[in-house]
Amino acid sequence: MVFCGKPSKGCGECRSRKIRCDQARPTCSQCAKGHRVCPGYRDELSLMFRDESQQVVRKARTGATARRSKPTTKSGSSGRPGSSGSTTTSSPSAASGSSNIEVEFNDDSRADLQRQTVVRHSLDLQPSYQPTGNEAICFFLQQVNWIGSIWMRSDFVGEYIVDKRTSPSQQAMVASMTSTGMAMLARARRSAPLKTVSEKEYGQALQLLKSAVTDEKEARDNSTLAAVLLLAFFEVVSSRAPQNLDNWTNHISGAAALLELRGVEQLQRAEGLKLFLQLRFQIIISCLQREARVPQSVLDCARVAQFLRPETEAYSDGLISITGRLANLRADIREKVITDPQEILSTMYSIEGELVAWLAGLPSRFLYTIIESPRPAQSNWSLRAYNNRFHVYQDLWLCHAWNQYRCARIMISESILTYTLRLNASATLPPELASHLAQIRDKAKQWALDICASVPYHFSADLVTGEATTFRTVSMEFGFIRGMLLLWPLFLAGATERKGHSLRRWVVDCLGLIGNSMGIDQALALIDILEHDQTFDVLGQTDDERILERITTLS
Repeated sequence: MVFCGKPSKGCGECRSRKIRCDQARPTCSQCAKGHRVCPGYRDELSLMFRDESQQVVRKARTGATARRSKPTTKSGSSGRPGSSGSTTTSSPSAASGSSNIEVEFNDDSRADLQRQTVVRHSLDLQPSYQPTGNEAICFFLQQVNWIGSIWMRSDFVGEYIVDKRTSPSQQAMVASMTSTGMAMLARARRSAPLKTVSEKEYGQALQLLKSAVTDEKEARDNSTLAAVLLLAFFEVVSSRAPQNLDNWTNHISGAAALLELRGVEQLQRAEGLKLFLQLRFQIIISCLQREARVPQSVLDCARVAQFLRPETEAYSDGLISITGRLANLRADIREKVITDPQEILSTMYSIEGELVAWLAGLPSRFLYTIIESPRPAQSNWSLRAYNNRFHVYQDLWLCHAWNQYRCARIMISESILTYTLRLNASATLPPELASHLAQIRDKAKQWALDICASVPYHFSADLVTGEATTFRTVSMEFGFIRGMLLLWPLFLAGATERKGHSLRRWVVDCLGLIGNSMGIDQALALIDILEHDQTFDVLGQTDDERILERITTLS
């Protein structure tokens, strides 16, 4: 592409007549006065750069033909004794910066080489540069279009990126953002060299982060916590193997430790509050997955944050305390702090009652619309909605809160079924108890269906006006956060059905779309788990003997 200077802005008629054009629209004054049809104006930007590939080819061929037609009468032109009709030059690779290799050939062989060079290299469509760190950061900020995110606030970006401080926490955050942006670029371009660059940046970010956390003041800085969050994002993008999910877990555990160090005081500033809000659900999810205890500092901060948020958002924050109790109960069971199945069931029913009470007090803004259709009218979601049904919510984060509620209910249902059957493993279930367990199983499957119905909304609309549904299309490549929010709910929904079930296959297809189209490798790791591992002991099983065998093994 060649820059051709500033082109004339006049219409085609005035340019051909070589007169001044006043560029009036839709018709210039000169054409109007002369009663001529004004042909309009050219695209100025497209004319500033022209594709000269074909002209270069013609010039090369013309030059080669002219050289072949000239007689070669001079000898020794290369300065070599005894050389006749030949010349010495460097190979084409020398022009591109490689080592100089002298090749001796005559005019005909020179022309052949020039023709081969033009044919091979005239239409190279790959970019000739590698992205810089700043470009990687810009790509990250563009992709992580998180509603209300601190990354998208100009004052915050100015403070944490444009600022030229050289503190370890600042350097660690910038390096973490660079590595994550490079990883996302590598997935978008399917570029192995870029992936290598991102891994090097990741290693540098870890070293800088290690230096930052050794200083208590730096460890309390927002930049340090932001760096840990960004490295967790890196693992979401690049953790393809199921065993690599531990890397994400380790970063989330590190973030929880930093939150504990920072204390409730971190919520006094807007940036600290936003960082906490981004991390809290990830910490809860990590603890639920690992059957680990939620740090008390996280639960304390969650209670304080409720008083610092608008009413609707504060109500959704109430789920943090309830799901935190669920995670701690699972940790007590794993650590054998609680071993009595009756006590476990009693506590599970108590937590379920809290979730039911939370649901009963929902503000009207949490209500959503159910639509019977294969897919939204304007959507980039390429899959059909499961069972031709999808939901439309009034806000993406309300949808996220609903899915967290559904996930908690599914996990409680699995535990109630498991420990009830364990208590009655040696006896026939009374009809009333069997009916109760069947209802629990059916409700869990319905919550899984509701999670599936929420999926198309993540990639289409987030506004309902009265009875009319308005879809604001969100491009797939800008849905990184939307895809990340779906990973845990989709995984649990797929686990409620047996292998080969249509819902489980649909969930695998969704995760495949998120992984391959959005570059979220963690989605592909979850596919491997769903396709090869047993997830729930009772939900997802239809054979009663198989269920009893699993329960007996766990006992």
